[in-house]
Amino acid sequence: MTEYDSPWKEFLDFYLKAFLEFGFPNLHDHLEIQFRSDLETIEKEKQMPYITSVERLAKAEGREEGREEGREEGLQTGIEQGLSIGTIRTCQSVLGLTVSSETELRTKSSTELTAIAAELQALVRNRFGTN
Repeated sequence: MTEYDSPWKEFLDFYLKAFLEFGFPNLHDHLEIQFRSDLETIEKEKQMPYITSVERLAKAEGREEGREEGREEGLQTGIEQGLSIGTIRTCQSVLGLTVSSETELRTKSSTELTAIAAELQALVRNRFGTN
């Protein structure tokens, strides 16, 4: 169902508020309280919140920022895990141990992989006298 009056609601909500804030600050405060009260009543009756276009855009931007941060964190975690797996397998090979499969190592957490890699690197340093 199309809401034909939505653009007018958004226009009045944005510009009328700005005008009242600037020209009639005391009146604006009183009207803001009344407006919020009326809006809450309507939202409860219709069980549907009124969201302005600015709020919709802000929500969309927030979701996109969240997705981007998630992708970046996932990429960083993947790189760290890949480096740890490579270090583990290389150290195992150098030490003459059975080399773990990538599939087996990918079941471990980043913390576990980091600890295993550090332990194996220490063994390599001890055996070959490197720092």
